[in-house]
Amino acid sequence: MAIALAAGCATSDSGFGSRTAVVVNNRTPKEIMDTTLAVFREKEFEVKSSTKREVVFEKKGSTWQDVTWGGWYGDGVWERADIRIIDYGGGAYMIEAKVRLVRDRSEEFFEDSQRLGRRARKPYQELLNEVKARLEGPPA
Repeated sequence: MAIALAAGCATSDSGFGSRTAVVVNNRTPKEIMDTTLAVFREKEFEVKSSTKREVVFEKKGSTWQDVTWGGWYGDGVWERADIRIIDYGGGAYMIEAKVRLVRDRSEEFFEDSQRLGRRARKPYQELLNEVKARLEGPPA
């Protein structure tokens, strides 16, 4: 399957091994969520669902993903990122992304998903790095 090609042995810049994540210090969950929403929306992601500490983003997959992963019918292939804000204590929060490709997303019962490999998740690590950079920048 083409998704297997996306799997690789590259390490992330976050220092969390196979996780797509960053740690932010001394910011509230609301500040983290607001910044996360802004960064992902700027990259044309849609919010599928959200709570105070979790949000699910979706974005239409590429033509290449449609062709290689069988999204040539129906709604095609979509990228989905499940983002969680995890309290580490002491004012530290981890922002973690679990990313996958989804087919038949409009038919929840028939929905098919595949987790992305490390290399394919790199753009999501970069988005989380951007969230962290904005939060650690000078206060507005």
